[in-house]
Amino acid sequence: MLVEPHPEALAPPPDQGDGRGLLIVDAPATDWGQRRVCGGLLVWAEVDTGRTSHWRRCRYRTKTESPAPEVTVSAQPDSPYGPLIPMPELTPDALRAAVARIAPSRIPALTQHLFEATTNAQQTQSLAPLRAFIHSWAVFVAIERHPEQAARLHALERIVDAGEEDPTEAITEIRRIHETAEAEAGLR
Repeated sequence: MLVEPHPEALAPPPDQGDGRGLLIVDAPATDWGQRRVCGGLLVWAEVDTGRTSHWRRCRYRTKTESPAPEVTVSAQPDSPYGPLIPMPELTPDALRAAVARIAPSRIPALTQHLFEATTNAQQTQSLAPLRAFIHSWAVFVAIERHPEQAARLHALERIVDAGEEDPTEAITEIRRIHETAEAEAGLR
């Protein structure tokens, strides 16, 4: 793997519509880099999220259409009712690999969300859209890796969507499931 030196993150002229991506990466990052991959450039950054005592490395693929590298996540459930897979790292590649294992039909939605988050981050010069992407899909994985919990959540969502009964209890339980998933993913 050839790691290229940091290009200088220079501000483009104010009237230029692009060229701010590296500034977005450089501003909050404690370290970042890039490397050429088949069909594009992989940019990575380490950002202190302030939510845990360790650093998390997030990788974002840019200017490429090649698939993300395979990230292996495997483990046996710790009991008949344990999780299908361990909680993955909070990176796009690890979350994609986890979703591919537990809910492969959701990969197109994840890919679209990542594309939109990356585009919005570049346009707004903010990492907030990428953080929202990680948060959303980490919660999804934390819930879906527990089949009984996921089934209960989907049943509660159907109750709320149907509108045939008072949704207060269902909404309270949905909120509890989401809060538990956030904690399990290390987001609380």
